[in-house]
Amino acid sequence: MGIEAVRAFLEALAPDISIIEQASSTATVLDAAATLNVLPGQIAKTPSLRVGDAVVLVVAVCDYRPDNRKVKDALGSRPRMLVPRRGMQPRRGIEFR
Repeated sequence: MGIEAVRAFLEALAPDISIIEQASSTATVLDAAATLNVLPGQIAKTPSLRVGDAVVLVVAVCDYRPDNRKVKDALGSRPRMLVPRRGMQPRRGIEFR
């Protein structure tokens, strides 16, 4: 999804939220930490997971590796990464292409 689609989405649904664009890359944890002048542990990752029929968004510190057994126990079943596929219909907001 391009920046213009994000701008249009936020303008329509959350005009009070502004986009902050960085001059250098934030593609990896180390790049983001260097760009923002923080430690890697201060960068958050937000993987989307499918747990049964539910979709869960997890916010975690980037330098943390979760214990898979504890995650499975906490969520009730084994989570799978949510990977958008062509033709999927959005539950809310932005269409997957």
